[in-house]
Amino acid sequence: YGNGHRIFLLPLSENDVIMGSHLPVIKTALLKIARERKPRAIFLCSMCVDELLGTDYEEFAGAVEAITRVPIISVKMNPVCKKKNPSQEQITYSFFNKHFHSCHPEHGTILERGVNILGGYTPLSGKSELRSQLIHAGYPVVNQMGEFTSYDQFKHLAVASHNIVIHPRGLLLAEEMMRFMKIPYCFSPVSFGLRTIREKYCDLERFFHTKF
Repeated sequence: YGNGHRIFLLPLSENDVIMGSHLPVIKTALLKIARERKPRAIFLCSMCVDELLGTDYEEFAGAVEAITRVPIISVKMNPVCKKKNPSQEQITYSFFNKHFHSCHPEHGTILERGVNILGGYTPLSGKSELRSQLIHAGYPVVNQMGEFTSYDQFKHLAVASHNIVIHPRGLLLAEEMMRFMKIPYCFSPVSFGLRTIREKYCDLERFFHTKF
């Protein structure tokens, strides 16, 4: 998909992983990526075997980050373990919590009149009725992660005034943003039934205190 220059795989032997001698190898790889590629951020993705062995990648990532001065986010892919496999939204919130929390004004400050659309990996169509209704209601900024093309655009999510969740996978992020960033959300999943669509628009009208 044209992202070969942004994704790196590091093969490790079973012995290295079991003995813990793979961490220096990973550190060397991270330092090389940071030095040669100069990325704005790095996601360190570990597999289920690391989870079973209890490798503390968060502390490890923090130590390497202190050297590289590049944000490093530890992501776990652990479908065989007891913990819930993190979704894109969960990972995104950890990103906010670590690096973008300072973007959010103090509680009580009026935020930007913008709306985050959460839960959908594919952005809404440019001809979307929902998008046009939000703009007409006075919310000119509609943020969708699927449309972002730069690192800095993720900061816009932290200063929006409202969240709309269009798929259940976005609920965790919305709940965390409401709890810690005071951004309210409305759950309005994608629907194809006219009656349900009407009900959801009524929910959105109450949420935004407006009439569509």
